[in-house]
Amino acid sequence: MAVSQGSNALLAKSLRSRALIANALCAIAEEQAHSGNAMRSVETVRALRGVLDEVSLILAGDASNLPFGTLQDVADLIDGLGARITAVERALSLHPMPARA
Repeated sequence: MAVSQGSNALLAKSLRSRALIANALCAIAEEQAHSGNAMRSVETVRALRGVLDEVSLILAGDASNLPFGTLQDVADLIDGLGARITAVERALSLHPMPARA
């Protein structure tokens, strides 16, 4: 039983870390987009979407044994990221990317 609790604790920590990383990546993408650095912002958004996919994959598994507090923290952290990503993508449409040589 201790192994299962230990595994659940590690999974909960990993899930929360990914949600924190997603927020950090979103803030970076926002700054990059607003400063006109479209290429970097696109790459950052791509990485952000990858992290959010990982969060979704973890939550699609058996999350019933994860602490409620962790699930609530993760929900709070990722709440609103979709709208923020959309805003970044809108900002990117205002800053066309330079053509690759």
